[in-house]
Amino acid sequence: MTALPLTRKKFTPQEYLMVERASGSRSEFLDGEIYAMCGASRAHVIINANVGGVVHSQLKGTPCQGMFHDMKVRIGKGRAYVYPDFLIVYGKVGMWTLNRMFCSILP
Repeated sequence: MTALPLTRKKFTPQEYLMVERASGSRSEFLDGEIYAMCGASRAHVIINANVGGVVHSQLKGTPCQGMFHDMKVRIGKGRAYVYPDFLIVYGKVGMWTLNRMFCSILP
């Protein structure tokens, strides 16, 4: 009989990014663990759209941008990669630069 290992493998941020690109589905990463994401419920999608509409109107004329759930965000130096439901970013947005900017993440 084969025993299961007592510890699970911890992934590096680079391994996580390779796994996610190859899988074609979204997942989140936290401290070496990869978590599969499930689809959102109808109510969740409606609430997110309503919040986005209100926030978008409040951001008009400001240097802030609101973004929906499809924006991957790196937290820290790769400790975590997440897809927040909504994100407000101050200033210009570039790939992998959000961790150096002021932003508000709404889970």
